[in-house]
Order: sequence, then C-alpha cells, then structure tokens
Amino acid sequence: MNVVSESRYLSYYIILTLVIGGLAFTPWVLASYGQFPAELVAVPMLIGGLSPTIAAFIASYLEYGRRGPARLFGQFGRRFPARWILVPFLLPLAVSASAVLLWQAFGGVYILSLLSLASFLPVFVTALVQNVWEGVGWRGYALPKLQSRYGALISSVIIGVFWTLWH
Repeated sequence: MNVVSESRYLSYYIILTLVIGGLAFTPWVLASYGQFPAELVAVPMLIGGLSPTIAAFIASYLEYGRRGPARLFGQFGRRFPARWILVPFLLPLAVSASAVLLWQAFGGVYILSLLSLASFLPVFVTALVQNVWEGVGWRGYALPKLQSRYGALISSVIIGVFWTLWH
C-alpha cells in the first residue's frame, strides 16, 4: 500500500475518532450545564470512550476490507515480558501516593474516608476498560501507520496532539 493511501486512512481514523467522540461526549458537557439529563449520559460517554476503537475498526475495514478488523486486533496477541503488566497498575498508585505525601509534607491535610475507598473500585474498573479501548485505536491503528513513515518520537508527538484534542 502506498504512503498516500495510508495517509488517507489515517486521516479517516483521526476524523472519525474526533467526530464520534465529540458527538458522544456532547450530552455529558450539556449535562454539566444542566441542559441535558445527567442520568442519560452513561451510554454516550461509553461510546465516546470507545470512539478510538470504533474509528480504528471502521478505518481498518475501509483500508483492508473484511480482514481489516482481524488484522487490527490480531497484533495484540504479541508477547511481552509479564513484568510490564505491573506498570499500568503500580505507576498510578505510586504517583497518587507521592502526591498525597507531598501534599502532607507542605502542611496539607488528607483525610481518607470509607466513601472514597468505596468509589475506588468502580472508578478503577471504568478507567481500565476505557483506557484499554482508547489504546486499541491510538496505539493499535494510528501509531503503526505513523511509525512506518516517521520515527517513534515524531509519531508519538503527533499521536499526543490528536489524543489531547480528543480528550
């Protein structure tokens, strides 16, 4: 496949991600201003969180036909050292603990309540599910396309710009 064709499908992916995400997150924004019922934002927010994967699925289908989605998801079966699975779990805990300790070192008071502990599990599960599905699109579809043309640093910066816009 030539560079122009790959660029076209990468453009489709980015546009689809931003449009699907923007439309899906609109009820949440409207609800924050009291213009939309807050109890109805869960499903659109889930769709918004999945928009990078939905867009990658569509773009890979347009690019490669019926084998596109299998090609997209097939790359996630690659093996990596098991110790790396600890990083996404332990790093946020370390950053959070460091923030609390730093806050307390400068005189802040941090009160750990049972209510905040009870909310941890649902927030953790939601973040885990949504963050994994964000990565399928950004890292699984867009990053390899960019890295075939640019190096890892430039590709990561480009992804970072669009990922930031999406957020």
